Amino acid sequence: MPNKPLAEADRVHARIALAEIPEVMEAYLVTGDYDYLVKLAVRDTDHYDGSCGNRSTAFPEYANQGQRSASERSRDRYRLS
Repeated sequence: MPNKPLAEADRVHARIALAEIPEVMEAYLVTGDYDYLVKLAVRDTDHYDGSCGNRSTAFPEYANQGQRSASERSRDRYRLS
């Protein structure tokens, strides 16, 4: 079943909540199966599991949560050439 778009009040709630998590480096409202793409900086998997991972369950209204991790950076690009 496709996700319905987040209401403005839910987007405001998400922005406020994400701003309170010190490990959040970047957050983007995106299209597709999930509403936000969030880039975190953590020391290791224990830090993620004990701190950040538990915080994602604080949003029960966001039923379709998924977590992915990257272990290697392939490319950095911050501007178009």
